[in-house]
Amino acid sequence: LLVATACQPLCHPTLGTCRYNPLDGQFRCQCIPGYRGNGVTCTSNTLPAQVFGCGDYCHPDAYCLITEGNPIGTCKCKRNFRGNGIQYCFRRSNPCLRECHRHGTCKKVGIRYKCVCDDGYLGDGINYC
Repeated sequence: LLVATACQPLCHPTLGTCRYNPLDGQFRCQCIPGYRGNGVTCTSNTLPAQVFGCGDYCHPDAYCLITEGNPIGTCKCKRNFRGNGIQYCFRRSNPCLRECHRHGTCKKVGIRYKCVCDDGYLGDGINYC
């Protein structure tokens, strides 16, 4: 059994990061904040006016919503998912508001849920562990 421990293809060297999705057990490239794309190719969130639609910027669990007056479009998470539509969309069953780091787990802390680093790791549970 071969278990992937990194993103394939490799993420953009400066604008992309490799993130683990605990819901499907897959690694995915994602663009850093301020950039959009599939993580292998990232461009600034400020798109040229001639670009229409969403291209391949939406998360796999999102769709492109084009409304009157907004020809660029907006990525929206599909039904029963929540998130920003670009970097993440989580099933509503995930009580954490953001995807946890690959060495983090969503746990109930007090009355809220938050990402907590796994045993042996330190960090915020989201960006680093």
